[in-house]
Parts: sequence; C-alpha cells; structure tokens
Amino acid sequence: MKLSTSFQTIILLLGLLLLSACSQSLTRQTCVSLPQDSHYCLAPLLNQTHSMTQKINIKVGAQQHELMGQLDMDPQNMTLVGVAPLGQALFTLDYDGNTLNSEQSILLGKQFKAEYLMAMLQLIYWPQQEVNHYLQGAQLKTLDQPTSHCTTSDSPKHNKSVDCAKTVQCGAVLCKALYNSENGSTEMPLLQIQYSDPSPWNANITLTIPQAEFTLTLTPIT
Repeated sequence: MKLSTSFQTIILLLGLLLLSACSQSLTRQTCVSLPQDSHYCLAPLLNQTHSMTQKINIKVGAQQHELMGQLDMDPQNMTLVGVAPLGQALFTLDYDGNTLNSEQSILLGKQFKAEYLMAMLQLIYWPQQEVNHYLQGAQLKTLDQPTSHCTTSDSPKHNKSVDCAKTVQCGAVLCKALYNSENGSTEMPLLQIQYSDPSPWNANITLTIPQAEFTLTLTPIT
C-alpha cells in the first residue's frame, strides 16, 4: 500500500509550523485526496454551536510540533485559529459551508494545504453518516470492540490454515476507522480515530494515518 506523492507532501507540510509576522490569504479547494485513491469533500456545516481552545500536537515520523488552536463553530461559519507556543499567529481557517479560506504565515508557503486540516476536523467531529455521504472510495466505521481479520484456506494436504491480518483494536472509549470501500473489510484502515469520551466535542482525540507515520492529537483546554 502506497500513499500518493501529493498526499505524502501534504502530510509533511502539516508539520511545518513556522513563525512569521507576515501572512497571505488564500481560497482553498473543498475536496481533498486521501490514501489509496479515496477522496473527501467538505460537508456542510452542522446546526450546532461550539467554542473551544485546544492543544494541537502534530507528529510526522520523528518530528513533532505543538501549537494552540481556537475552534469556533455555529450554523453559519467554522473557524480554526492556530497559534505558536510563543503567541505568533500561524494560520486561520474559515469555512462557511461552501467556501474555505485561509490566512496563514507566509513562510508556510502556498503548498500548505489548509483544506486537509479542515477535512480531518470533519472526519473527527461530524456524524459518521454525514461524513460517509461525502466520501468517495472509502467508508468511516465505528469499531465496537477489538477485531481481527482472518481468512481460511485449504493447504495442499487439505488441512485448513488460517491467515490473520494485523489486529485492529480499539483501546479507547470510542474508536472510528476509515476503510477503502473497494478493497473490502479485510484491509487495514487508512486512518484511525480514538476518543476518550463518547461525545467527540468533550474528548481527547488521537487521529493516526499509519502509512504516513502521521499522528494528530487534540486536547481540549476549555
């Protein structure tokens, strides 16, 4: 299983949280590519209101970056502001349900694709049924309990042998996993999300993309 070059680039660029007093405004695409030729288009806003401060940790391979985020959402708009530990503004993402705009540090460069971060937030917080409606080539599922994927085949001596894929386990209160819908349920997930609370908006959250060695951790402060 290989990630596309463009997706690998985006994942790495999410970790380049550089400081700058200058910024640029950009209009973003609302559809993003995911591993194994799957895609996600941003869903409309929810009829909900939320406001929270989060500690955001991004880990790519051996590199790790930490920042503070202010997330505000109502039925008309969703905004995420990223601030470096020393207080410098890194980016502002603004989504009205149709158009995604970003104001970001000029040192992040135009290759910093803010739409991927907004897509991850929707995969984390939006209802599963709503997310699946806007996914192509993949499906988000809830893992109720530890599961293993096994196949049974006959050996040349007519003795049955069992081959098991690596076990997918839920070690949290709630877990979700994104699977390639064209490869069937025996494939390992493209993406996994773990929640410390049944309500995503109250939970500490860990999102991992194993193939990219990418981990996004969100810890609510207020």
